[in-house]
Amino acid sequence: TASSSTPVTVSGITTAIAIAAGSRHTCAVLVDGTVKCWGYNGSGQLGNGSTNNSSTPVVVSGITTAIAITAGLNHTCVVLSDGTAICWGNNGSGQLGDGTMTSSSIPVVVNGMITVTAVSGGSGHTCVRLSNSVVECWGDNSGGQLGNGTTTSSLTPVAVSGVTTATAIAAGSGHTCAILSGGTVRCWGYNLYGQLGNGTSAIIPTPVTVNGLLLIPDTIAPTNTTGANFISGGAVYATSPVVVLALAATDAVGVTGYYASESAITPTAGAAGWVAVTSTTAYAASVAFTLSNGDGTKTVYVWLRDAGGNVSTAMSDTILLDTTAPVISVVAAVGITATGATITWTTNEASDSQVEYGLDTTYGSSTTLDTTLVTSHSVPLSGLTVSTLYHYRVKSRDAVGNLATSADFTFTPTDPPPATLSTLTLNPTSVIGGNASTGTATLTVAAPSGGQVVTLSTSNTAVATVPASVTVAAGATSATFTVTTSAVASSTVVTISGVSGGVTQTADLTVLPGASDTGLKNPTANAAETSSAGDNNGYETTPANAQALDGLFAVDTDSGSNTNTSCTNSGKDRHRFYNYGLTIPGGATIKGIEVQLNAKVDSTSGSPIICVQLSWDGGTTWTTTKSTTTLGTSAATFALGSSTDTWGRTWSVNDFTDANFRVRVIDVASNASRDFFLDWVAVRINY
Repeated sequence: TASSSTPVTVSGITTAIAIAAGSRHTCAVLVDGTVKCWGYNGSGQLGNGSTNNSSTPVVVSGITTAIAITAGLNHTCVVLSDGTAICWGNNGSGQLGDGTMTSSSIPVVVNGMITVTAVSGGSGHTCVRLSNSVVECWGDNSGGQLGNGTTTSSLTPVAVSGVTTATAIAAGSGHTCAILSGGTVRCWGYNLYGQLGNGTSAIIPTPVTVNGLLLIPDTIAPTNTTGANFISGGAVYATSPVVVLALAATDAVGVTGYYASESAITPTAGAAGWVAVTSTTAYAASVAFTLSNGDGTKTVYVWLRDAGGNVSTAMSDTILLDTTAPVISVVAAVGITATGATITWTTNEASDSQVEYGLDTTYGSSTTLDTTLVTSHSVPLSGLTVSTLYHYRVKSRDAVGNLATSADFTFTPTDPPPATLSTLTLNPTSVIGGNASTGTATLTVAAPSGGQVVTLSTSNTAVATVPASVTVAAGATSATFTVTTSAVASSTVVTISGVSGGVTQTADLTVLPGASDTGLKNPTANAAETSSAGDNNGYETTPANAQALDGLFAVDTDSGSNTNTSCTNSGKDRHRFYNYGLTIPGGATIKGIEVQLNAKVDSTSGSPIICVQLSWDGGTTWTTTKSTTTLGTSAATFALGSSTDTWGRTWSVNDFTDANFRVRVIDVASNASRDFFLDWVAVRINY
C-alpha cells in the first residue's frame, strides 16, 4: 500500500482493454470480457461479494461479456455486449439504478437498459448513452445532474431533456456533459464553479450549451478492407503457431494502428494490444501473429483504428493449428505365413500408411505409400523368406504433414500350425425329444486349402443322430451340423463326439420327455413400484416373507391412495417378484402359466382383492390382469391361471429367464386404509 511517484505494474493484468478509476478504487475490462478491480472496498465497489479492501486485482462476480466500464466515487458500472448495464458498490443515492438504495458487493442489473453503448459514473449518479443517441441518468439529482428538469433523485433511469444526438457522455461529481453529433457540448447540474460553461454559476437541471465551444470530431471509422481469407494466404492448416495476417484498410484521415486477437470483443481505441503504424489513408501490410497455445481451430479477429480513436468493424478468419504428429499404437504383425504377413497399427488421427522392412534396422525396403487418411492401418507384406527374422517399422503422416515413425519391431515368417478340433458345442444343450439341436465344430486355426473334415459320432443313436462328418471350408474356422433326436420316456443324456487333426472333443445333449412343468417355484428377489403406484411403497414391511410359504407375511399397510377398484388404477400399491430360477428345455412350447398366492387382509371392508400381471421383458410390458376372489381375514391360497392358460399371449423359453420374467401383485380395495398380508407368490410353467 506504499504510494509511488512513478508508474508501477498492476499485478496479474496483461490483457486489459479498458480501465476506469474511482475515488479510491480502480477497475479494468480484460480481453476475455471479464472485469477485475482493486483498492478500497468499503461499499463493495470491487464487486467480488465482499467489502474487504484488496491491494491486488480481484475478479468481479459473474461478468464475462463486458465491453465498457466506468468508476464513480464509490461505485462501478459496465456495459455488456448485449447492451445491458450492470452496477455495484455504494447505492446511497440510487446510483446503481436497480430501483433500490441498497448497496451491493456484487453486480446488479440496471432497470430497463437493453441498448446501452456508453456509461459514465459521477459521485452519486450514473448516466448512459443509448444506441439511439439519447441519454438517460439515475441516482442523486440534488443539483439537477440527471438533466430531466427537476432536482428530484431517481432510483431508476430517466431521460435527459432534449438530448437526442449524443455521441459521448461524461459525469462529474455533481454535473454531466454530452457531446452532440454537430460538435456542440451541452451540460447540466451543479454550476457553483461555472462547470456548465454557460457563463453563469446557477444550478441548471436541463442541458445548456457550453459557450463558444464547437467540436468537429472525426467520427468516421476506417473501412476494414482485409480479405476474408487473410491468415497465411487462406491456408486451412498451420503447423506453427506463428502465422501471417494480410491486413488492409482505408481512412480519409489516416489509419494509425491495427489490433489482432482471438477474442471477438471489439477493443476500445485506447486498449492495450494495439500495434501502431505510420498514418496512411490506404493501409496494406502482412504482419506476424502468434496463435494461442494448443492445437485446434483458431479464429482471429482484426480491427483498424484512426487518429480520432475510431475503431473499424472486425474481419475474422479461421485456421486449424496442428503441430502434433499422429500417435502410433498397437503395432502388430498378423496373418503370418511362410512368405508374408500383414502389418497393422492404429493412430489417434487420420493419417497415411507405409511400412519399412528388411533384415536389419536399416530396412532397405518399403511399401508403396497409401495416401488414404485412416486411423486403423493395415499393410500387407509378401515375397518373404520362411524362417527368417524381419525388422519393420511403420510411418504415418497426418493431413497437415506431421510425420510419426514407430519403434523397431520384428517377426519371422513360418508355416502355419496344422488345424485341430478346438471345441464342439451344442445349442440348445437340452431339447424335448423330436426336436433338433445345432452343433458347431471349431478348429484351432483356419482350415487349409480343400477344407478339413471333422468326424462325428453319438453315444446313443436311438435317441440322437448326427451326420458321419462335417467339413470346415478352406479359410474358415468352424462348421455347423444338425443333431436329430427322438421321443423319450425319461430324460436321457447323449454324448456327441467330434474328431479332427487327431484331437477329440465332446458335448452332452439332454433329451427330455414331452409335456412337463417346472413345479411351483418361489421368487428370490422383489421390489416395490415407487411411481404411479398408490403409496409408492408396495409391501413395505418384510416383503421377502412372500418368497416362501412359511406362515410369515409381507405387509402392505394402507394399500393405496384412493378408493378406485380398478386393477390398473395408478392409486393402487404394486410390488414385483422375480428371479424364479425357471428351467425350461430349449424348443419347448409353453402351454400354461399358474400363479399361486397365499394371502389375507385385516378386514373384508372394501371388498379387497389381489390382481396379478406377468411381464416377459423385465417389467416394460405386462399381460392383462387376473384377480382373486375377495380376500378374508384368514390366510387362504388362490390360484390364478392354469396349466392351459397362457395369459393371452404366446411365450418363448427366453421369456422366463431371471432377466425377463416378472410377477406384479396389485392390492385393490374400495377402502384405501386396507392392510394386505402376503405369504406366497409361486409360479408353475407347463410346457
